[in-house]
Amino acid sequence: MSRQIYGSANMPEQLWAHAQDLLTEATMAGIENPVIVGAIPFSKTSFPELFIPLSYSRDFVRRDTKTSKKLNLKSGSSPLSLDGSFISAVAEALRKISNRELDKVVLSRTLDLKVELQDSGHTIVDRLLRLYPQAYNFYLPLDKDHYWLGASPELLVRRQGASVESFPLAGSAARSSQPDQDRHAAQALFDSQKDRREHQFVVDEIARLLTPVSEPMRVPPPPLLVPAGPLWHLGTPISATLKAPWPSAMELAARLHPTPAVCGYPTQSAWELIDRLEPHARGLYAGMVGWTDAQGNGEWAVTIRCAQYHAGTLRLFAGAGIVADSSVESECQETSTKFSTLLRALGITDEACA
Repeated sequence: MSRQIYGSANMPEQLWAHAQDLLTEATMAGIENPVIVGAIPFSKTSFPELFIPLSYSRDFVRRDTKTSKKLNLKSGSSPLSLDGSFISAVAEALRKISNRELDKVVLSRTLDLKVELQDSGHTIVDRLLRLYPQAYNFYLPLDKDHYWLGASPELLVRRQGASVESFPLAGSAARSSQPDQDRHAAQALFDSQKDRREHQFVVDEIARLLTPVSEPMRVPPPPLLVPAGPLWHLGTPISATLKAPWPSAMELAARLHPTPAVCGYPTQSAWELIDRLEPHARGLYAGMVGWTDAQGNGEWAVTIRCAQYHAGTLRLFAGAGIVADSSVESECQETSTKFSTLLRALGITDEACA
């Protein structure tokens, strides 16, 4: 029973109501403990890619990466080479922030690679599982020649019974293979007032949105240093007990989306600026990917460190949070570092990116 679920994150109650109807149908059809899986796009007015699988396994399964096929990749540019659109977009965002029209906006750019391999998605995801076993690795086939995959480090929301958790990440720094330099990069990130302010926008907004549906939250200061592949992040574990009736994980995810970690603050102002400045459609990038069961339990990750494959082209996405102390150069470097999460799984080294 692979039935698509209609609705949007703009109407979480309607989306969950339709999902519940299909979960009931699935149970009556003999599917034991059915779950909804898939992804919800960045745009809250776009339709999600959600379905109920006929069967699933909670066991960790990874194919033998030693026998995975070689990827043949072609790219017209280096990940570090930039077209003028991203540079001018960051400059425009900094002007808006300087004029106090908004506090933060997350701008993204893309990198297109030609992939000559029929089974490329499984090959890449095998490598992501090996490289980033702690990440929320995902592979979402949409049709014969179209899929999304990624290795997200960020938990948007997890609900189990009356317990709810979120672990937002905002503020980042490139890691180093040299231990001393890596420790220095982590400490510099922790001490950065610019990154701490950027992170606090996200924490405060998630706390504000969860307050109406939960008891007092546990938000431990200061943020933690979280390693995520080629990056250090600032992260804050947020937890609470939900008020009855408990919202489902899907409803909670839709309530929180989009956080300032992928959109900006204030949300509407950032959304409008993204729509005007970004030349590409985000699609599922900066949305959410995960699952919810018939009891409303579930887990949703933010769809970052990801790529979309369509008709022979693999499009990688990377974003950077622009705040008052940002610079064009630092945000360009940040997006290049974020690309390397997937580039490493494709066999492209940091040196090759330079």
